[in-house]
Amino acid sequence: TEVQYDAVVKNATGKVTLAIDGTICNSTDNTYTAFTCSSAGLLEAQVVIPTLAINSKGRIVMIYNNGSGAAVPLQTEARYSDDMGGRWSAPVNLSAQFPNPGGGGNPRIRSSCAIDKNDNFLCCMVPHFTAGMYLANSSDGITWEVNLTTLSATAASDCDIEVESDGQIHIIGFNVTGEPVSPQF
Repeated sequence: TEVQYDAVVKNATGKVTLAIDGTICNSTDNTYTAFTCSSAGLLEAQVVIPTLAINSKGRIVMIYNNGSGAAVPLQTEARYSDDMGGRWSAPVNLSAQFPNPGGGGNPRIRSSCAIDKNDNFLCCMVPHFTAGMYLANSSDGITWEVNLTTLSATAASDCDIEVESDGQIHIIGFNVTGEPVSPQF
């Protein structure tokens, strides 16, 4: 089972939600010694390589590859939850805005999400083994604006996005050898 690195979010009370593919786990308190886990209506095969972000209102956005069905390339989807992952919205198909690459190679998109100083969701997304990176933003987790940038001639395989307390946004892509590549937005 593949698990995305930043699939953990913490709300204002200190409780955490953890997404491990199709399973959502919530801490019962802020000591992190006990968790309750459920599928929350999601299937393990459906949620592949998830990433999460939570805004100040407690809304969690999850970006993931939908691995259910026989469709290749996989669809990249977004969902939101207003109750720490207990229930999830219907999926929004982001693939329509940035089609996954066809042909050889892995069509999965790796993503990382953060919250900007205006409480908006920001996500970088890299289709495996392409020279492009997508930057998506949403104020509500439902409507998304997507922009494409070229990283370099080197294919990227992952990305990370972080927002500093002063609002400065840092995005880095990694190529297949683990070397960083800088996006140009």
